[in-house]
Amino acid sequence: MLKKSLILAFALAAMIGCDDDDSNNSNNTNNNNTNAVCGNSIVDTGEECDDGTANADEPDACRTDCMLPTCGDGILDTDEECDYGAANSLEPNSECTPDCLLPSCGDGNLSTSNGEECDDGTGNADEPDACRLDCSLPACGDGIVDILSETGPESGPEECDDGENNIIGRNTCRPDCSMPYCGDGIVDDDPEFGEECDTGALGLDDGCDDNCQIVMGWSCSEETELSPSICNPGCGNGIVSGIELTAGRCDDGDMVTGNGCSAQCFVEPGWVCTSEPAGSTSVCLPICGDGLLVQGETCDQGGGNAVNGDGCNSTCHVEVGWNCSGTPSICNPTCGDGLILGAENCDQGNGNVSNNDGCSSTCQIENGWICTGTPSMCVPICGDGIIAGGESCDQGNGNTSSNDGCSATCQVETGWTCTGSPSVCTEN
Repeated sequence: MLKKSLILAFALAAMIGCDDDDSNNSNNTNNNNTNAVCGNSIVDTGEECDDGTANADEPDACRTDCMLPTCGDGILDTDEECDYGAANSLEPNSECTPDCLLPSCGDGNLSTSNGEECDDGTGNADEPDACRLDCSLPACGDGIVDILSETGPESGPEECDDGENNIIGRNTCRPDCSMPYCGDGIVDDDPEFGEECDTGALGLDDGCDDNCQIVMGWSCSEETELSPSICNPGCGNGIVSGIELTAGRCDDGDMVTGNGCSAQCFVEPGWVCTSEPAGSTSVCLPICGDGLLVQGETCDQGGGNAVNGDGCNSTCHVEVGWNCSGTPSICNPTCGDGLILGAENCDQGNGNVSNNDGCSSTCQIENGWICTGTPSMCVPICGDGIIAGGESCDQGNGNTSSNDGCSATCQVETGWTCTGSPSVCTEN
């Protein structure tokens, strides 16, 4: 019995000894494996960094999985503008791009939360029909005429766009980016539009035709610059009445333009029209001296033309011996007509086409000559030291005596030779 008990004890001890060996081997293996652990301050295989206890999922730190900071990990590092992790995208209104950049105008990513209306990236331009440089859509009033957009009148193309100058006024681009047109009720009188009237309606017998021209026999006026025209019949009947009684209006009864009172019964520039007694037919006269050349005038120097003798007389007619041109008129004496006028001091009346005959081609007395009379008669001055005309010598001493080589008539005397000017004479 004792023998059996000893055998069992030894067997149990042997079994226990075998289990301890297996356990030790297992523990050794585990110790070797746990040496490659993120956070041990050693960059092991598969790790990008390992700062030990400094590892943290915070900005600019080695992450807790021993990976370096990267765009898209959801942590905002100093070189990133944003980072929402998997939410980073190029989809419209994304708050962060895949490059961890905040949305900005010109990046091609529409961000309405930042106030963008469009964003075509490098295609943004302040040019017709393009997304603007500030990421705004084309709009009437931005100063750019968009022809393909629907920002103009009646949601169509823009006809014009003067920006802040789009106003309801004469000869201006309208607030809806439409051009002025006949029938809009505003008289656009610039030559570009040429309206004389605009009642705001077309196709009516109201005195203003469909081209916004005043119909013959009518007169039109406006209460203000922005008011539609009000037209009344009566222009051309020779009776100044109604609207024709206001300043700048007239009625001479002939329905002709160019004689002071136009076919629309307006006083024309350069004229003055009166009706005496009131209501009678207008009498129109040109305003001499206003610088405008109108029917009945042959010149008008402006300034009142109060002086005669300057080429254009006080009744605005060209004076004899003058020629006038331009508006206001510029008048010059006619050199060569035999009349001495203005700045002329001679005029031989032969056209004065040549020089060296005493009176130059500009009607000025030449050196060594004296000119008198009208037309001018010019003779050389003997004794002035200048050889001119028919002189063969001139000693410049008055040439009052003969027998000194140059006679009193400035001719070389027999037996003498004279040279130079003044002449020096020597006997042969």
